[in-house]
Amino acid sequence: MPQIPFDAEKVGRRFAPRVYFHPEENYLPSNVPWFLRRVRLYHITALHARGVPRPQLILGKGRVTVNNLSTRSRKGDKSWEKRKYGAFYLTIPPDNDVWQTRYGHLPSASCYCHVQPSTTAGRWWLAYFFFYPFNGSISKSVEITHEGDWEHVRVEVDKAGSKMYRLYCAAHAGGKWFRRATDRRTGFRCLGKTHPIVYSARDSHASYVTGGKQHRRYLPDDWTGKGLKMDCWKDAHFELLGNKAAPPSGQDWLRYGGFWGRLGAGIPLIPDRGPMGPAYKKWWRDC
Repeated sequence: MPQIPFDAEKVGRRFAPRVYFHPEENYLPSNVPWFLRRVRLYHITALHARGVPRPQLILGKGRVTVNNLSTRSRKGDKSWEKRKYGAFYLTIPPDNDVWQTRYGHLPSASCYCHVQPSTTAGRWWLAYFFFYPFNGSISKSVEITHEGDWEHVRVEVDKAGSKMYRLYCAAHAGGKWFRRATDRRTGFRCLGKTHPIVYSARDSHASYVTGGKQHRRYLPDDWTGKGLKMDCWKDAHFELLGNKAAPPSGQDWLRYGGFWGRLGAGIPLIPDRGPMGPAYKKWWRDC
């Protein structure tokens, strides 16, 4: 594993973004433990006739914890994607708390920072992850929703952790790298000298560097704006992530290899195959 050449927490806080949520956003982020206390864990052990998944309840509401979740993992990344069953998945039960859970909890929401080498030699990535219990519909004409939404941005810095080069904003129609703004339409701006300003799109939670209408080529347009905000460097939000191979105490959930929620209405896929966690991103690398 490569050695991080700077104080990861200090540098992670230095370049952590300010995130603006749309004024009409209903589904805000939370931290992982807050979410786990409110969900159930299921396991697809087999299929009914005609390929219909058959879920088995493993842990009921109030029994899912950071520690016991880590034992529910994929057996192999390559073979797993070809299988039709065997998946663990979390889901929000349809009880009296369902909407409270979907709305998230911004006051205690975490910005999870992970440090790893960039694909550019001599540079490093500060990946900032945000967890949303629920992803609202990205279309006003057809309902398209899902649970357990992981989003992220990345800041590329030098090996001294003192200079910022680029900002990556993830979006469903394809992410994009931005440089510091010399033109408002093409670059990102900062709060002070080091905190990138990021806009989280209404319902979809895709990330952008400007407010307003965001054109997407194959999907309905996104909308961003200045509503509530999260200053990710503050103690109430910032959390430095460890490694998937040996996570520190309280972060065993990094090893959970199942899905963080169910796909909702309007998504023509197996409904129990929702988003994966941050450590299962293709570009993730322990450090």
